Amino acid sequence: MENIQALVSQQMPELNQNIDNFTAICRMVEDMGCDYCIDLTSGKGFEYYTGVIFHLFSGNNDIGGGGRYDALIPLMGGQDTPAAGFALYLDRLMKLVKQDIEAETMTKRVSVSVLPGAEISALAIAGRLREAGYIAELALGKEEAVDCSWLLKVRDESPRFVLTNRDSGKESSVESDGEIIDLLECE
Repeated sequence: MENIQALVSQQMPELNQNIDNFTAICRMVEDMGCDYCIDLTSGKGFEYYTGVIFHLFSGNNDIGGGGRYDALIPLMGGQDTPAAGFALYLDRLMKLVKQDIEAETMTKRVSVSVLPGAEISALAIAGRLREAGYIAELALGKEEAVDCSWLLKVRDESPRFVLTNRDSGKESSVESDGEIIDLLECE
């Protein structure tokens, strides 16, 4: 940036204030620890901008953008007003958030299949699972959820609990709800 400042101050002194402002913005972005790339051609189609324009990225995903647009309000019939703003592309952000949530919660989801006579035990274990940070979904007389990594069958006879890891197919039979939590934590 200093090279551009030196060049402009000698060759085009009328741009000194603008370059000083731009340099200050770049320093602030660097101080925040953000990576940035300067693209002098990115303003095409945004004629109302009057200063710095920016795009926000998460990886390769363009998730927002904005800039300085002092001339926009007068173009819309308002008074001459300094303005800046940005927009976040919520549809793109939600796709990223959903991917992260799905990846994280899939391993923490347990479908609790309740066999007749074991309803009270199933409610109790579902509560314990939730307290331990798991998402427990009761399957009362319906098919178990397909978006769960674990299937827990709750029975009224021994073995009381049968826990199945849907990824590996490994099945474990236990008698206490504490053993279920231990099995989930070990996997």
